[in-house]
Amino acid sequence: MKILPLSVLGPMNHRRPSICVPTVLVVMLLAALARAQDNYEIQVYGADTVSPRRTMVELHSNFTADGSKIAENGVLPSNHAQHETPGIQPRFHQLV
Repeated sequence: MKILPLSVLGPMNHRRPSICVPTVLVVMLLAALARAQDNYEIQVYGADTVSPRRTMVELHSNFTADGSKIAENGVLPSNHAQHETPGIQPRFHQLV
């Protein structure tokens, strides 16, 4: 088995796998422990909405005036819940 010097490995030789692997494992563990709930719409656009070299910023607001008042099957109550979702749509080039 031939051992190569680090300079032969190229641009990624500055990264230390001994740090990267534990970091990835911690992030995966935290993601698995996270709990989330979302009863709100997400808008998906089927057509171009922004001119080239422009960015559109919008805010989607949802308010549940009369929702559930008790937790059901692990879903938290939604009565009087307010939800804000930012939408940022940049377009960098002309589509062909």
